[in-house]
Amino acid sequence: MNWLTTSKKLTTAPLSADGFCQLQESREIEVYFLKLSSLEDKLKVLGKQLKTYNEGILKLSDQDMKLASHLNESLANSSDGHKQLSHSFDAACKKISEKANDLSRINSKCAIEPMKRFRKEFSNLQQEYIKRNQLLKKCQETKAEIDKLSKKDRTGSNYVKLEQAKKNYQIQQNAFLTCNTRLLRESKQLYDLRAEYFNPSLMAILEGQIDFCGESLRAYKELPLPNKPMSDIDFNSDATVSLNAIKKLAITGGKGV
Repeated sequence: MNWLTTSKKLTTAPLSADGFCQLQESREIEVYFLKLSSLEDKLKVLGKQLKTYNEGILKLSDQDMKLASHLNESLANSSDGHKQLSHSFDAACKKISEKANDLSRINSKCAIEPMKRFRKEFSNLQQEYIKRNQLLKKCQETKAEIDKLSKKDRTGSNYVKLEQAKKNYQIQQNAFLTCNTRLLRESKQLYDLRAEYFNPSLMAILEGQIDFCGESLRAYKELPLPNKPMSDIDFNSDATVSLNAIKKLAITGGKGV
């Protein structure tokens, strides 16, 4: 399945853990979740834009190739100069088509695929957020049970239940704190290493663009130019001579030639 059309992975936000871990740690994990969630959205948008760009340059290249083919057919019986120009344009379109395919492969292998692999980490992290919330809920439930038992009469049965609840809470809290600390560390690492991870992709995209644009410009500049275009002054002068010659014709009321 295309990852660009799949649903968002990082959807389960961390529950507030005030009173169950350090306040700063609780706030940080919430902040990093928001940062990573925003990063996932941006990667998906960027991936779609690159995919659309690849489709666009390949489609444009195909249209240029069709145009070159039609020109060759249309100018088959034309002057040598026109045929040479159409053949040169056809060769230029083929060069640009090769470069367009190269750029499309670069964008796919060096940008879209790395983004796809990076996005898999969100799935792994999502499971950790779910596990953290589950552990936190158990802590909250056991803490509520302890508070409730503490208010009951000090009977033997209530005392045993209270001590057992306290032991359970200690185990659950340790499990939660371990998970919470690990999740915060992994969230920080994933977010903070994003630039280092994507810099090679960005450089590959830029280098591919430079090569594609440079080769395209070079291919068109190498086309044989037609005869030097007539200047406006020369055109007006020739037009005046032609009009005067027409006016002299008898059919236009002139004296005839």
